[in-house]
Amino acid sequence: MHTGVIRCSVQVLLCSVLCGAHVGFAQRGRVRVNDININYIRSPKFEDTSDSRAKPRDREWLQVRCEYETDDGRGGWIDEVTLEWSVAVVPKSGKPVICKRQVTYVDIADGNHHAVMYIRPGFMRRYYEDRRIGNRDVAVYVEARIPGANPATYEYSKGKMPREWWRYEEPQVVVKQTELLNRMETPFAPLDYDFYEHIKVEPRR
Repeated sequence: MHTGVIRCSVQVLLCSVLCGAHVGFAQRGRVRVNDININYIRSPKFEDTSDSRAKPRDREWLQVRCEYETDDGRGGWIDEVTLEWSVAVVPKSGKPVICKRQVTYVDIADGNHHAVMYIRPGFMRRYYEDRRIGNRDVAVYVEARIPGANPATYEYSKGKMPREWWRYEEPQVVVKQTELLNRMETPFAPLDYDFYEHIKVEPRR
């Protein structure tokens, strides 16, 4: 057989094997969002301090919790589940503020799971002028995604919010991309660590 033909055949065979492997190991699975609720939680108190002048402050964070469920993962596992969060705060005056954030969790076993996000006490004092936001003045929308599968959505709202408010953009609303914090960005990071799934760490550039 001609050398060029042999080389071409090998390339075709290698391509077929690689493509087959890609299909064989493609991620599968389903995700459902079952519940969303909000809570207020005080900053944890630690015995040690990094500055002798520091004094504990009685401040509360807005805690947004999500319960989701996965199944039909390959071998009982899903590589990644991404939750896209939108949290709207309606201040006493001025435009609504929508905080957005996307978090990806890795190595998700089939079953029930929990995720949590936070809004700082200082943010609430600035935009809501109070320690707590009224239940009717906060709304949450979560979209859960697995590559190759239909997304699952869930909306939490006790007040009257516009239809698909999470799609609103400036200048209709104030959009904040950095104010919604995942657990590892707060003083709650070391608490209940195994209760939550591991957050994907993006490679440094």
